[in-house]
Amino acid sequence: MFRKTIEFAIGALNQAKQSKALEDFLLIGGVAVSAWSVPRATADVDFVIKLASSLNASEILTKHLKARFRPGDIGDPLRGVFEVNVPDGNPVQLVWFPPKLEEIMFQDPESIVMQGLTIPIASPVALIISKLYAGGPQDLADVRALMISLQSKPALLDRVRLLAKDEGLDLLLGSLVSS
Repeated sequence: MFRKTIEFAIGALNQAKQSKALEDFLLIGGVAVSAWSVPRATADVDFVIKLASSLNASEILTKHLKARFRPGDIGDPLRGVFEVNVPDGNPVQLVWFPPKLEEIMFQDPESIVMQGLTIPIASPVALIISKLYAGGPQDLADVRALMISLQSKPALLDRVRLLAKDEGLDLLLGSLVSS
Protein backbone atom coordinates (compact mmCIF):
# COMPACT_ATOMS: atom_id res chain seq x y z
CA MET A 1 0.00 0.00 0.00
CA PHE A 2 2.88 2.40 0.81
CA ARG A 3 4.52 1.93 -2.58
CA LYS A 4 1.20 2.52 -4.35
CA THR A 5 0.69 5.72 -2.35
CA ILE A 6 4.18 7.04 -3.12
CA GLU A 7 3.89 6.15 -6.83
CA PHE A 8 0.50 7.87 -7.05
CA ALA A 9 1.68 10.96 -5.18
CA ILE A 10 4.92 11.40 -7.11
CA GLY A 11 3.17 10.85 -10.43
CA ALA A 12 0.45 13.37 -9.59
CA LEU A 13 2.93 15.92 -8.23
CA ASN A 14 5.15 15.61 -11.31
CA GLN A 15 2.07 16.17 -13.50
CA ALA A 16 1.23 19.24 -11.41
CA LYS A 17 4.76 20.52 -12.04
CA GLN A 18 4.32 19.96 -15.79
CA SER A 19 1.01 21.84 -15.72
CA LYS A 20 2.80 24.74 -13.96
CA ALA A 21 0.62 24.60 -10.83
CA LEU A 22 3.56 23.45 -8.76
CA GLU A 23 7.21 24.51 -8.76
CA ASP A 24 8.55 21.72 -6.59
CA PHE A 25 7.86 19.16 -3.85
CA LEU A 26 9.80 17.18 -1.25
CA LEU A 27 9.00 14.28 1.05
CA ILE A 28 8.65 15.33 4.70
CA GLY A 29 6.84 13.96 7.75
CA GLY A 30 7.18 10.56 9.35
CA VAL A 31 8.35 8.80 6.19
CA ALA A 32 11.16 11.32 5.71
CA VAL A 33 12.12 11.12 9.39
CA SER A 34 12.31 7.33 9.00
CA ALA A 35 14.58 7.72 5.99
CA TRP A 36 17.05 9.87 7.98
CA SER A 37 16.83 8.21 11.39
CA VAL A 38 15.08 5.37 13.20
CA PRO A 39 12.04 4.04 11.27
CA ARG A 40 8.69 4.77 12.87
CA ALA A 41 5.06 4.10 12.08
CA THR A 42 3.00 6.71 10.24
CA ALA A 43 -0.48 6.60 8.75
CA ASP A 44 0.05 9.11 5.96
CA VAL A 45 2.61 10.44 3.51
CA ASP A 46 3.52 14.13 3.68
CA PHE A 47 5.13 16.38 1.10
CA VAL A 48 6.05 20.04 1.34
CA ILE A 49 5.05 21.88 -1.82
CA LYS A 50 6.13 25.08 -3.48
CA LEU A 51 3.20 26.41 -5.48
CA ALA A 52 3.77 28.20 -8.74
CA SER A 53 3.47 31.97 -8.58
CA SER A 54 0.33 32.08 -10.73
CA LEU A 55 -2.68 33.56 -8.98
CA ASN A 56 -4.78 30.42 -9.26
CA ALA A 57 -2.09 27.80 -8.59
CA SER A 58 -3.83 26.51 -5.46
CA GLU A 59 -7.14 26.16 -7.35
CA ILE A 60 -5.38 24.34 -10.19
CA LEU A 61 -3.65 22.01 -7.73
CA THR A 62 -6.89 21.33 -5.86
CA LYS A 63 -8.68 20.37 -9.09
CA HIS A 64 -5.70 18.51 -10.57
CA LEU A 65 -5.24 16.28 -7.51
CA LYS A 66 -8.88 16.19 -6.45
CA ALA A 67 -7.61 17.52 -3.13
CA ARG A 68 -9.39 19.21 -0.29
CA PHE A 69 -7.69 22.43 0.84
CA ARG A 70 -7.61 23.22 4.54
CA PRO A 71 -6.18 26.69 5.28
CA GLY A 72 -3.90 27.17 8.27
CA ASP A 73 -5.42 28.58 11.44
CA ILE A 74 -4.43 31.90 13.00
CA GLY A 75 -1.10 31.33 14.71
CA ASP A 76 -0.49 28.20 12.63
CA PRO A 77 2.84 28.27 10.80
CA LEU A 78 1.16 26.73 7.72
CA ARG A 79 -0.53 28.51 4.84
CA GLY A 80 -2.56 25.36 4.48
CA VAL A 81 -2.70 21.67 3.66
CA PHE A 82 -4.01 19.93 0.56
CA GLU A 83 -5.45 16.56 1.58
CA VAL A 84 -5.41 13.89 -1.12
CA ASN A 85 -7.14 10.53 -0.84
CA VAL A 86 -5.30 7.79 -2.69
CA PRO A 87 -7.58 4.97 -3.85
CA ASP A 88 -6.61 1.86 -1.85
CA GLY A 89 -3.65 3.76 -0.39
CA ASN A 90 -2.54 5.92 2.51
CA PRO A 91 -3.71 9.52 2.78
CA VAL A 92 -1.35 12.14 1.34
CA GLN A 93 -0.92 15.61 2.77
CA LEU A 94 0.65 18.41 0.75
CA VAL A 95 1.87 21.03 3.18
CA TRP A 96 2.14 24.65 2.05
CA PHE A 97 4.49 26.65 4.29
CA PRO A 98 4.90 30.42 4.59
CA PRO A 99 7.73 31.90 2.48
CA LYS A 100 10.52 31.87 5.10
CA LEU A 101 9.93 28.26 6.13
CA GLU A 102 9.41 27.28 2.49
CA GLU A 103 12.85 28.74 1.72
CA ILE A 104 14.40 26.64 4.49
CA MET A 105 12.62 23.49 3.35
CA PHE A 106 13.88 23.76 -0.22
CA GLN A 107 17.51 24.45 0.74
CA ASP A 108 19.77 21.48 0.04
CA PRO A 109 17.11 18.98 -1.07
CA GLU A 110 18.21 15.43 -1.63
CA SER A 111 16.88 12.30 -3.30
CA ILE A 112 16.56 8.87 -1.79
CA VAL A 113 15.67 5.50 -3.25
CA MET A 114 12.95 3.77 -1.28
CA GLN A 115 11.32 0.55 -2.46
CA GLY A 116 12.88 1.12 -5.87
CA LEU A 117 11.46 4.65 -6.21
CA THR A 118 13.57 7.80 -6.40
CA ILE A 119 11.96 10.33 -4.10
CA PRO A 120 12.92 14.00 -3.58
CA ILE A 121 13.28 14.55 0.16
CA ALA A 122 13.87 17.48 2.50
CA SER A 123 17.23 17.52 4.26
CA PRO A 124 17.36 16.40 7.89
CA VAL A 125 18.21 20.00 8.84
CA ALA A 126 15.05 21.33 7.17
CA LEU A 127 12.97 18.55 8.71
CA ILE A 128 14.19 19.45 12.18
CA ILE A 129 13.25 23.11 11.74
CA SER A 130 9.79 22.22 10.39
CA LYS A 131 9.23 19.78 13.26
CA LEU A 132 10.23 22.45 15.79
CA TYR A 133 7.66 24.79 14.22
CA ALA A 134 4.96 22.10 14.37
CA GLY A 135 5.79 21.43 18.01
CA GLY A 136 3.51 18.45 18.68
CA PRO A 137 4.64 15.51 20.83
CA GLN A 138 5.50 13.29 17.83
CA ASP A 139 7.22 16.23 16.09
CA LEU A 140 9.46 16.80 19.09
CA ALA A 141 10.24 13.08 19.35
CA ASP A 142 11.19 13.26 15.67
CA VAL A 143 13.53 16.19 16.40
CA ARG A 144 15.30 14.12 19.05
CA ALA A 145 15.68 11.16 16.67
CA LEU A 146 16.97 13.35 13.85
CA MET A 147 19.45 15.14 16.11
CA ILE A 148 20.81 11.77 17.28
CA SER A 149 21.18 10.69 13.65
CA LEU A 150 23.28 13.81 12.98
CA GLN A 151 25.70 13.28 15.89
CA SER A 152 28.50 12.27 13.52
CA LYS A 153 27.91 15.38 11.36
CA PRO A 154 28.89 18.42 13.45
CA ALA A 155 28.53 20.85 10.52
CA LEU A 156 24.88 19.86 10.10
CA LEU A 157 24.26 20.12 13.84
CA ASP A 158 25.75 23.62 13.77
CA ARG A 159 23.46 24.50 10.84
CA VAL A 160 20.41 23.26 12.80
CA ARG A 161 21.40 25.34 15.82
CA LEU A 162 21.97 28.45 13.69
CA LEU A 163 18.65 28.12 11.86
CA ALA A 164 16.81 27.40 15.11
CA LYS A 165 18.30 30.56 16.62
CA ASP A 166 17.39 32.61 13.52
CA GLU A 167 13.81 31.34 13.74
CA GLY A 168 13.47 31.85 17.50
CA LEU A 169 13.36 28.10 18.10
CA ASP A 170 16.70 27.72 19.87
CA LEU A 171 15.25 27.46 23.39
CA LEU A 172 12.88 24.72 22.29
CA LEU A 173 15.72 22.88 20.54
CA GLY A 174 17.93 23.27 23.60
CA SER A 175 15.23 21.82 25.84
CA LEU A 176 15.07 18.71 23.64
CA VAL A 177 18.75 17.94 23.24
CA SER A 178 21.86 18.67 25.22
CA SER A 179 24.52 20.72 23.45
